[in-house]
Amino acid sequence: MKRLYLFASAIIFSFALSAQTDKPNTETWATLFNGKNLDGWEVKCQPQDKNKTFWSAKNGAIECNSIGRAEHNYVWLMNEKEFGDFEVQLKFQVFKSSPGNSGVQFRSRFDESATAREGGWLNGPQVDIHPPTPFRAGLIYDETDGVNRWIYPSMPNWEVGENDVPKTALQTKLFYADNNPDAWNTMEISCKGMKIKTIVNGNLVTDFNATGILNDKIHKQKNVGTTGKIVLQLHANDELLIRYKDIKIKTISAIGFTKQAIETLQKWYNPETGLWLTTGWWNAANVLTGIIGYTAATGDKTYEWIIVNTFANTKRFVVPSHENQPERIVENYINEYYDDEGWWALAWVEAFDLTGEQKYLEMAKTIFEDMKGGWDNRCGGGILWKKGLLYKSAISNELFLLLATRLALRDENQEYYKTWANKEWEWFSKTGMINDLPLVHDGVQEDCIAKGRHYTYNQGVILAGLVDLYKLDGKQEHIDLASQIATAAIENMSTPEGVLKGHPKQEDGADGVQFKGIFMRHLGYLYKQTKNPTFKDYLLKNAQSIENSGSENGTNFIGSQWEGPFDKADAGRQSSAIDALVSALENEGMIWVESEIKI
Repeated sequence: MKRLYLFASAIIFSFALSAQTDKPNTETWATLFNGKNLDGWEVKCQPQDKNKTFWSAKNGAIECNSIGRAEHNYVWLMNEKEFGDFEVQLKFQVFKSSPGNSGVQFRSRFDESATAREGGWLNGPQVDIHPPTPFRAGLIYDETDGVNRWIYPSMPNWEVGENDVPKTALQTKLFYADNNPDAWNTMEISCKGMKIKTIVNGNLVTDFNATGILNDKIHKQKNVGTTGKIVLQLHANDELLIRYKDIKIKTISAIGFTKQAIETLQKWYNPETGLWLTTGWWNAANVLTGIIGYTAATGDKTYEWIIVNTFANTKRFVVPSHENQPERIVENYINEYYDDEGWWALAWVEAFDLTGEQKYLEMAKTIFEDMKGGWDNRCGGGILWKKGLLYKSAISNELFLLLATRLALRDENQEYYKTWANKEWEWFSKTGMINDLPLVHDGVQEDCIAKGRHYTYNQGVILAGLVDLYKLDGKQEHIDLASQIATAAIENMSTPEGVLKGHPKQEDGADGVQFKGIFMRHLGYLYKQTKNPTFKDYLLKNAQSIENSGSENGTNFIGSQWEGPFDKADAGRQSSAIDALVSALENEGMIWVESEIKI
């Protein structure tokens, strides 16, 4: 439905970053065990073992002692916090006289549903610790029900021998505490995306890519392998004495990956035009909005110069001839498409919020005046999609609503913009564009009947417009409707695993690949207002899926399918994913930086 001005070229621009980065502290660790008690940890087991006490805190360590008590099933000690990408460091103490098996499960969850194995099962991968056989320490066994085999090295079942393991594993030495109470071993576990590393006593044991293993269908169904809990294990029917201490964690995920994704995005940026190759005019406004959002969420000022440069180079811009359209000049972002204008106006509102520079707000106000000229009384009101056509699209009217509310919340002439916002909403809400699901149709046709596909970006922009209407008039009905639309979109426009998918036909064009990110950006804005945990979980799920499955293996290029497989790279796809990543970053409790986790 949309048109596109492609700024195509075989040249990929790169540039030296001229600004300094406010980097997060990468050396801050959080303690998972307080050294005194098991606060923050929970024992998980089958019903018959609930009254058995194997795990305790003693002398500054977590101790598991089942010596002389072998009649038990698996018993786990699970930390209450959830992690995605992280580094863990810990010390463990083992005894030659203790033949039992233990290990550290990660990205795992306890299933106590009616269908759970044996009445309760801890699904997820485990870094093994088996005192009698040092070469197993640091190898990875997958305890996920239905898998239950070694995944590094890859074996068909639980059996593994010296001839099966990598040579590095044979170099692992364990220190035993039978005659030396000061004998402790060290373990490090690193999970970044599907790249898993383990180190035991300074020896690299595991270094492999778990793509297609920990993010396959069965792991997605059980919601393990990419995120989950840190868990210590006591193996079934084992007599074991083992101790853990100095357990600390550092998360390493979203800001790092998001920053890398933005760095990759800038390979398409042309500083001379202020635009991004491989995507179009209106798309560039959304690319810029994502960069502004990242800057605001992280405090990283590396890309602030792009805001300045794009503003300077696009206020008066020559649009190349395209298909049947001649070359023309665009000034102040005003062209024949009202939705194009809306995207740019809202980008400059965001720039104003970030920088406080009035010139950006004035530009948004200038654009608003032209958009206002698209209003007519046919079909009861609303603004046109394109000058000279009768079609009134949902997106052009949603953008007009959002721009009016945002200007009302920022400009001294509040009543003027508030009047327009109320006028737009009164018309929009009566058109039938919001159906009974409720989802938003694409627009109002010449016959004044609302129809068309349910595009993801139409479900997104309306959320922010309703939130800002609520901020203007305090009517809870706006938040309620926004929440209903968001819920309907999540339920009807997601994969079975809970990752956003667009209409099949919208993924093919350079316009459509950007729609999903727009939805996520505005869902994040709604979440800030509602604190609805479903929205938070959805934001986090999509961001993690993008990192784990949506990017090209070994690179930071991100495709249009956030659950995979990777299709191709361009600025539209990249910036859409960045919208989702930034939305996860900027919301409370979702800053996955290399920084302290409050345990």
